[in-house]
Amino acid sequence: MVVDPDDATHKTWYAGSASGGVWKTTDGGKTWNKIFSVDENTGCSDLTMDPKNPNTLYAAFWEFRRTAWSFNSGGLKSALYKSTDGGKNWAKIHNGFPAGKLGRIAVAV
Repeated sequence: MVVDPDDATHKTWYAGSASGGVWKTTDGGKTWNKIFSVDENTGCSDLTMDPKNPNTLYAAFWEFRRTAWSFNSGGLKSALYKSTDGGKNWAKIHNGFPAGKLGRIAVAV
């Protein structure tokens, strides 16, 4: 979870969910809105904010599926995404990553 340091009320937070994408609240967590997701098999494994620009967010997504009888880790939809407008729009960052299936990704800025 990351908190927007420019919000004087300290009520704008972002959270990544392993089963539901990236979520945002502007009321201190009372209500949440999903602002980005890939699909039902791909969750947000890491989320961070640029410390110099809180409108810039990075979200790492990991394609995985766990059931009682199997575990599939890594896939073609695992990727790193970037938003420069506080989560309204997201772009996939893929330059420099290997082709094919990717495992769990972590991100630090």
